[in-house]
Formats: sequence, C-alpha cells, structure tokens
Amino acid sequence: MGGMGMDGFWAWPAVYQGAVFGAIGGLVGGLIGGLLRRRPGHANDKSASTVITIICVCIAIFMGNGIATPHRQAADIDAAIQTLKTHKVYAALFKYHPDSETALRAKLSDIVHTTPAAQLQAPVSAAISQSLSHYLFKDILYAPDSAIRLLIDDNLIMQTKLQSHPDDCVTYFLGNPPHDQSLITAQDVTREGDAKAAVIEGAAIHPSPPPVHPDVTALFMQIAKGFKAKGYDPNDLRLLGRLTGIPRTDGCRVAVEYITVLDAMPDAQASTILKAFDEAAGN
Repeated sequence: MGGMGMDGFWAWPAVYQGAVFGAIGGLVGGLIGGLLRRRPGHANDKSASTVITIICVCIAIFMGNGIATPHRQAADIDAAIQTLKTHKVYAALFKYHPDSETALRAKLSDIVHTTPAAQLQAPVSAAISQSLSHYLFKDILYAPDSAIRLLIDDNLIMQTKLQSHPDDCVTYFLGNPPHDQSLITAQDVTREGDAKAAVIEGAAIHPSPPPVHPDVTALFMQIAKGFKAKGYDPNDLRLLGRLTGIPRTDGCRVAVEYITVLDAMPDAQASTILKAFDEAAGN
C-alpha cells in the first residue's frame, strides 16, 4: 500500500480519524503542558504527544487485511513503516534514530501476532505514537533554540485557536487530543509535524546541550516575571498543576497565558526553560 497525502487523511472515515486522535494524544500541547506537569512532585505523565498524521492508514492496513499468514503480517508491517516514512516527522525519526524503526517493527509484529484483527486499532496506534514520543522528549534536550521556538509558536497558535472551546483547550494543553476533531485542520497537522521534525533533525545535526543543573525554581520565577509583564496574575501559575480541578474557562485562560509568556521570551530563555523541565522530568 502506498503513501497518502494530507488530503487523503481527511477523506478517511471518521472511525479511523477518531482512532488517530484518541490514541496518539495531543499535539505540541503534550510536550509543553506535559513537561510542566511532569516536573518533580507531579505525576510522571508521559502522554503520547505525537503528530496527528497517517497512523490511521497503518491501522487500516492491518484491519483491512486481518491476521492471515506470517508472510501477510510481515508485508503489512512493512507497508505501515513505509507509509509512516512518507510523513516528515517519521522520516526524520527513522533516519536519525534507526533503532526506533527496528523497535517499532518488533512491537508491531508482536501485536499482530497476538491481537485479533478487530482489536488492533488501539495497540497499533499506541505503538506508533510511543515510538515517536520516546525519542522526541529526549531530543528536546539537545534541540537548537530555533527548533524549540517552532514548538512554542505552534503551541501558541493551537492554544489561542482553542480558547473559545475551554474544555478542548485544557485537554490539548495536558497532552490529549481535542474532543472536537473538526478543530484540527490539515494545516495544523503539517505545521506541528514540521516543528517536531525540526527538533529531531536539529538535535542530531546542530545539537545544543541542555542547561547544567538548572534551578527550576528560579526558572519559574522568570515565568512569574513574564506573567507580571503581560499584566497577568503570577498567582495563576499555581493553577497549572491542577487544571483538571478548576473550571475549564479558568484552566484554558491560564494555559494560554503560560504559552503566551513563553512565546514572548527570547529564544534562548524559552528554550532553557523547556529543556530544564524536560531534564527535571527525567528524560
């Protein structure tokens, strides 16, 4: 089965699109919001924050053919991998982390050998998703400031876009897909994929080491200063650790404020903050 362009993605039945959104987690919100949630003292939430992409095609490959012979299974796995390679972010992943392709092939082989065809959707999606997020969190530590900037810019676009949908806004920030899938456009997918590909490629070609022994508390003070400069209440930072326990309108407002403050910082400062949170989370 050949590759598929983004127009083809949106032409797929809703059941496949739903599988993608449901299984692979949020967009960049899963990185920026997720890193914040996973700082010391918070849940180690490794949300599947990967690109909303052509995973549905891979699911269709397996579900369409069912589980037949070992030869058919191997062909399906190869078709899925080749389909992923047509997308920029997975092409970068497999190029700069070739072991990720080997590991994914092994994982998919295990899944298709042990899972009925009708139940393949969730584990296949999760395996493909995790193959990216595992390396992406690590690559953030060494990505150049310019690549981190792309992540922040993309996140600001999405969080601002979702402001009129508070529940989806908070859900996205915490690393999960918006409930209303129509809110995500093909342009959003492409932009987010490009940003993540830039992180992977930049970390490999132009590595920028993470800060040494970062003072996370001092970094939060920098963010608080940014809140004050924007006219936001610095006390709102306390709400970031419990967004699911406050009204969604307030949670969305604070999430947007946080991303807005990061976006207003110089590239090096914003990059240092995100890398410090990533390092503190144990990646």
